[in-house]
Amino acid sequence: MGDSGATEGSSAPTVLIIAPDRYLLRACQRNGVDAVVICGAGITDAGVARVPPGMTSVFVENHKDVAVVLGALSRAGLADRHFDAVISSNEYTVPLAALLAGHYGCRGLPVDVAIRFRDKSLQKRAVRAAGVPAADFVVIDDIRELGQLPPLPYSPMVLKPVAGVGTRLTKLVRDAGELEAAAKYAAAHTDLRTFMLEKYIPNDELIVDGVMRDGELAFCSMGYYPEPCLAVVERQASMTYCRFDPVADKDIFEEGGALARRAIGALGMTDGVFHMELFRPADGGPLMFGECAARRGAAMIFEEVLWKFNVDLAEEMLLAQLGWPPRLDVRVRPGFVGTTNLNAPPGVLLSVPPVTEIVRQPGAAFARIEMPVGAVIADQISDAASRLGQVLVTAAEPGELIARFAAIQAWFAGQLIVAPQQVTHATLRSWQQRTWPASRVGDEEMFVPDDSGFEEGS
Repeated sequence: MGDSGATEGSSAPTVLIIAPDRYLLRACQRNGVDAVVICGAGITDAGVARVPPGMTSVFVENHKDVAVVLGALSRAGLADRHFDAVISSNEYTVPLAALLAGHYGCRGLPVDVAIRFRDKSLQKRAVRAAGVPAADFVVIDDIRELGQLPPLPYSPMVLKPVAGVGTRLTKLVRDAGELEAAAKYAAAHTDLRTFMLEKYIPNDELIVDGVMRDGELAFCSMGYYPEPCLAVVERQASMTYCRFDPVADKDIFEEGGALARRAIGALGMTDGVFHMELFRPADGGPLMFGECAARRGAAMIFEEVLWKFNVDLAEEMLLAQLGWPPRLDVRVRPGFVGTTNLNAPPGVLLSVPPVTEIVRQPGAAFARIEMPVGAVIADQISDAASRLGQVLVTAAEPGELIARFAAIQAWFAGQLIVAPQQVTHATLRSWQQRTWPASRVGDEEMFVPDDSGFEEGS
């Protein structure tokens, strides 16, 4: 157990965590830190709100609403509880955690910094003011005001929420007609209303995951999307993520690290972890800032960094927010690592291969299934985070990594059983007999009684 920072005879330091995070809670256990965990209704219903024994779980109807959270804490008798820090690795609640840190007078991100990291238009404005290259953009205050949609200064442009996540509701638009159609779609599918139009620049999409301490970049890892997020969602394909190697890819590490330092400095984070996206223009221009979050990356980026560099980003976030020294013990593992999403066709999920079978596939190091049997698979992949599961894959070379992604995806698809939904019974009967050839529904046979058993002469 690490240095808890508590004086002898005092109680353990306590953090307030907005939305449960399995790795952040593990870091608390390892470092002798107590935690009060805010669990929203959606998280609770999903069955992922696993708070370790000895820690306090507080149910709230909406973990994104400061009044709801404070009310639930008061009902739980925690209104006057001392917290040493308020932390969130949930994208939606980073500003809420900052507000609560101010309310409780404890450590946390400054509110203005948290807001900058949440609002993509504000962060682009900040980095551009600092001389960091970023795409031109226009803010649309209310996407539902169709008569006030701005003209497109460029074509094409990318329409996205100013505070979105995972490429959700992100559309490529080329003219006023496509913008109006995208605005109508957004109005029908979300309560979000403030969007931005960003100049589309054909590019390779890169990832930076780092640790900031005392205003310095203490650790940096870089990765990339083999195919940009927007293109993957448009193709309804499986998202994949890969890590660069600091030796084989030394030049991109140096260039990306330098830009990340400048961008994070402009955004104002001095202590914490971040997940940043950069663009390499297809015309060979310099790296450009895309967007950045004041949290660790989603998907299996945590696992990728831990496997490749021996760096626990959740623990480093905890230590940074408490003001404790970092515990960075960077060791580079040879080889390459990445993640592929595992998706399923639309319908009702009836059978999925167990994790123990998935990790037996060549290169598979870790896997997670995120939807239970009986779940309904939507007919569209709505964003980069839509998936049935994920698998961490390793290989000796980048090309081998991509080949293993494809092989695991194909194998996984062949193991699934998904029943079609909203179809006739005739279609279901045909599907059942194709899936289980020996099975019969039961109402197709005609009864023919056995001639034996009758009384003689009757």
